[in-house]
Amino acid sequence: MILLDCSMNSRFMNRSSILLYTLIFLLIILISPYFLSLISNDDRTTSGKASTMLRKSSLETDEMIRVDYLDDNDNVVYAADKQYATIIMIKDAYGHIVLEKYFDEFGEPTIQADGHYALRRFFNDLGQNYKTTYLDRNGNPTTNKMGYATIERFFYSDGEIRIEHFLNEQGERVQHRNNEYSRHYFYNTETGTTSIIYMGENDEPISLLYGYSKVVRTFWENGKIKTEFYYDVDNKPVRLSLGQYGVYKEYDKYDRNNLITYLDLDGKPITNLLGYTTVKKTYSSDNAVETEMYYDEDGNTIQLSHGQSGVKTIGKRQIYLDSQGREIFELSNFLFNFPWVSAVIGVSIVLLSSYVSRKMNIGILFIYLVFFIYLTLLQRNSNEAGVNFELLWSYKQFFTSDSLRIEILNNIWLFIPLGCLFYRIFTRTRCILLIISISISIELLQLFLEIGLCEIDDIISNVIGGTIGYWIGYIIHSIISDMRKKDSYTQMECKSA
Repeated sequence: MILLDCSMNSRFMNRSSILLYTLIFLLIILISPYFLSLISNDDRTTSGKASTMLRKSSLETDEMIRVDYLDDNDNVVYAADKQYATIIMIKDAYGHIVLEKYFDEFGEPTIQADGHYALRRFFNDLGQNYKTTYLDRNGNPTTNKMGYATIERFFYSDGEIRIEHFLNEQGERVQHRNNEYSRHYFYNTETGTTSIIYMGENDEPISLLYGYSKVVRTFWENGKIKTEFYYDVDNKPVRLSLGQYGVYKEYDKYDRNNLITYLDLDGKPITNLLGYTTVKKTYSSDNAVETEMYYDEDGNTIQLSHGQSGVKTIGKRQIYLDSQGREIFELSNFLFNFPWVSAVIGVSIVLLSSYVSRKMNIGILFIYLVFFIYLTLLQRNSNEAGVNFELLWSYKQFFTSDSLRIEILNNIWLFIPLGCLFYRIFTRTRCILLIISISISIELLQLFLEIGLCEIDDIISNVIGGTIGYWIGYIIHSIISDMRKKDSYTQMECKSA
């Protein structure tokens, strides 16, 4: 009898340990991206001051140029928009700048936005920069954030760029992060337009991740892009993800893009799928975008899907603004700014549902559904509408876009409590069917009520969350059952003794 009880106790303990470790592993996998989203790879770029607020000191010789950014006390200061405090440019015998090195205010090499610490340029006999290589802090070729180490150029007879190839650290052609292997340029002097066609590995037109293969641009007198229109591999106009066929841009006195208007096929302003036609931007002292305000085709401020007419950015937080530019509170925006709250809510409901009766779970489910409906339907009040059936488009940018990563995780966590609550109430098959049905219903309602985008990726995230919630409920309930059975056998052992 004692041997049997020991065997049963050991079996319960082993099973409970495995289930517990599985649960902990699942929660770590789900929660860790939230904490990753709080850590910015570009935190250094948010410190310092804008170069326009600093004094530039230059020293030039036949061999080099040194530029320092100084404050009013002549201290070397990190220029946030430049991402360095000092730049040293080395010249060749013809005066071409063949090497650029970037340093912080302490004289240490500092990383740039593309992930490099220095640039090496190569020039041909005509003085054309035919190759540029990105370097690490030790001066060795390094792959930048765009996926290549070197960009190689070929030119027309008039000196304009004809082709650009992307190369890896070994000098072999490599794919740019946007999908292309090379870019081919065509210029129309009569219209003043420049066409760029993006090519694949075999130099055939290829569609970028953004959905187009060719872009046609016009420019302002200062060389900044004025308009651009998009075309597919067959040279037909293509409609991009927000419903636009083109965009129009304006700039402030510091050449910062402070206005974007979305255009239709005929080049006229159009309301995009997010509900606005024009976005106007202001910049902070470090040249980062500080506010965005949204306008309709008539130039009037407009409310978007969460009641906001604008957004104010503070670090990595986004605060919603009303039409007067005043801050407003909105629940989903709060959860976006503090994503760990979603995880805490989800874990709390999961644990609570596992310890209370089935009847209590029905009550918790009702309360959570009210919160769920408010978050996904009732608090949306704009004319944002549209569909996006591109499969896994947001997941492809999971590790490169903080906003998309948080959105995906919020969609997953939103359904985890539902899955766990359903486990205590319904059978497995009915549980999965309910999760899929609710997710599809929410997406369709958002579309028909013109209060949101209908996206396949959101349904996938919801189903993943609901399924995880179901299995978490199963694991926790199994651990609790094992513990109760163990206690029961222990009591039987005591009585028999």
